[in-house]
Amino acid sequence: MTGPELAAAIAKTHAAGRVLAWTLGPMDIHADCQTAWAAWENHGQVGDATAMRPMTWFESATLRRDGDHWLMTFLHATRVDPGSRGKPPRRSPLRSSFPPLWREPRVQPTPETPAKGARPSPLPPSR
Repeated sequence: MTGPELAAAIAKTHAAGRVLAWTLGPMDIHADCQTAWAAWENHGQVGDATAMRPMTWFESATLRRDGDHWLMTFLHATRVDPGSRGKPPRRSPLRSSFPPLWREPRVQPTPETPAKGARPSPLPPSR
């Protein structure tokens, strides 16, 4: 869903008489010079003028720097099952699911140290 599609869906919901109210909880935010990502809990209520129903979502977003502005490149929300009593799923989106910015360099296999499970080459090593 694009940003305008999301805004249109919310406007359509409001036009149908539905009320959306939410409060963002503690945020887990990470950033470097060009990218940023965050995860948070969204506690809210959804309903109409007669009754509101509490709901909770786990949400995350990524942003990319574009000159003097930040652009949102990804937004995700997972609704929490009411039976879970607000407990996060086993792999909580509040724990960073993003890969580390730096990884150990991989060792390139050589004839002296072949890759694990590799078959030996029938050709002699090049010199």
